[in-house]
Amino acid sequence: MNFRTHTKLALEELTGQSEALRQTEIKLLRQLEDVRTSKSHIDVRIQGLTNEVAPVSCLPNEILSSIFRECMPALSESSWDDPNNHIDTARYELPFIIVASHVNRRFRQVAIGTPQLWADIRYSLAMSLELLDAMLERSATCLLSLWLRDDNERAVTVHRVFAKIFRHAGRLHRFHAIGFHASFISSTISALHPLVAPHLRALELGQFGDEMPIGTLSRAHGFMQNCPSLSSLSLSGISLVKCWPPLASLTHLDLYMPHDWAPLSYENFAEALLATPLLTDLTVFCNVIPPRGGGIIPTIHLPGLLSLEVGFRFPNRNIPDIYSILDRPILEKLYISFLPDAADLQPPSFTDFIRARGRSCYSALRSVALSDMDYTHRLDADFIRALPSVDEVCLLRSSEDDFLRILSEEDIDSYTPLWRDLYMLTVSEFDIDLLCRFISHRIDVKRPLKILQLFPARQSRITDDRIQWLKDHVQVVDYPVWKFVDGYYVRHTEVSVY
Repeated sequence: MNFRTHTKLALEELTGQSEALRQTEIKLLRQLEDVRTSKSHIDVRIQGLTNEVAPVSCLPNEILSSIFRECMPALSESSWDDPNNHIDTARYELPFIIVASHVNRRFRQVAIGTPQLWADIRYSLAMSLELLDAMLERSATCLLSLWLRDDNERAVTVHRVFAKIFRHAGRLHRFHAIGFHASFISSTISALHPLVAPHLRALELGQFGDEMPIGTLSRAHGFMQNCPSLSSLSLSGISLVKCWPPLASLTHLDLYMPHDWAPLSYENFAEALLATPLLTDLTVFCNVIPPRGGGIIPTIHLPGLLSLEVGFRFPNRNIPDIYSILDRPILEKLYISFLPDAADLQPPSFTDFIRARGRSCYSALRSVALSDMDYTHRLDADFIRALPSVDEVCLLRSSEDDFLRILSEEDIDSYTPLWRDLYMLTVSEFDIDLLCRFISHRIDVKRPLKILQLFPARQSRITDDRIQWLKDHVQVVDYPVWKFVDGYYVRHTEVSVY
């Protein structure tokens, strides 16, 4: 056998061995794939069994869905409506319930199988339309509460959003829209004009920013006439005459126009209030122009009003004391507020009005809140005696020390102490010695204060021994955005009770 023949035979033998090894490799790889597949199935089974024996898996579906509901929404109403809180798309692109639905299979089944978890929708135009589609679809037939806001960066147009939302108009229960651009609010009002929403109960529209607010001199007719159940209306930066819905069912009306660009005429103001026989809560922070021709301003009768909040800012051309032209025989809560730059607007008319007509106009008044009102040299015991039924008082930068001094030093009748039923007091700018003296006096006359809520100026210093003394004599509650830390009050996000 020559060398060439020998080499050829050796090559054939090695080729055969290589092919045998390749077939063995293929067989082993198939076996390995089978092993991996089996292991994967076993791991999934192990994971499932592990989840089944976990304590959270013992919770019934109803309890788990309730937990999800308590964790919602990712944004509170207040932070969502805050114009300074721009949506962080990376953080809020996925609402909590979508994140929860991707934790495990059971969480997903419970989340998607509970339509109520998808019925509270907070949507920004910076988000995707697919997200809106998913929430609307998964809410099934539930009534919808929708918060819509326009941010500086838009991913979709408002018209496409409305086209999707108003396909479900029959399910709308609450609708809130806030924006930074007049064009967004104008588009929203136009889209709402012909809306047929028989279950809509609450409407809130707000425009923020430096653009001219939405206003008009003539009344818009036919706005939302097919929404007969509307009971709550809140307008911020938007004139009522621009969007005048049916008012007969309203119980809550909030008119907030912080600028002097679009004042409301007395005639329109009176017409709106007289058209709301069921009204119980009214907030008026807008400029109302006196009626044409001057003279005595007619009183507006509000027989069912329980809560009234009035804010002032611009004195020129406007009615300075709206509270005096409202006849509210059963009013229980009164909140009067001045903006800090309205110091020149604070005549003694409010204190004079209360002294003269407090007992007759506010015989049922239980709660009084005053903000940024200077009563120095105007306050006396007669002012307090004119509101005998008050049991809750909130004073924010409103001559707190004058009130405390009168309540401590001029309260000399032990049988009928001033504000004898007072159980809760909120103060902001105060003398700690006067505050302690007042609390001691209430204890002496056997009418102790139950709750003290503190809302002091930033970085107010109160010694630890005084705080301890307060805790020993009254239940001290921090105002929601403040907390006592190391002898100072600092901003905080939660209420704490000592």
